[in-house]
Amino acid sequence: MNRNRRRMAEFNARKSAEAMQLKPVDRVEQALRAPNWRNRPEQVSQCMPDVAIYSAGHRTKGDRITCTGRQKSRGRSIPLV
Repeated sequence: MNRNRRRMAEFNARKSAEAMQLKPVDRVEQALRAPNWRNRPEQVSQCMPDVAIYSAGHRTKGDRITCTGRQKSRGRSIPLV
């Protein structure tokens, strides 16, 4: 091994050793910080009001132009409308 590979191997070994020491503590801390899902009150699903359903505005074909501009094809500009 050359000098750089030896140095990187030492660094990676040190990094993995530190990660192994911290891992169990992180698991415990994560479990303690996790919310308790059992005591959570149930949420009743609410339907959308009629106004919200119709505000989406279902589009009918041909009422409006949906795209304006030009399309380039072989150096020429062709109108899209």
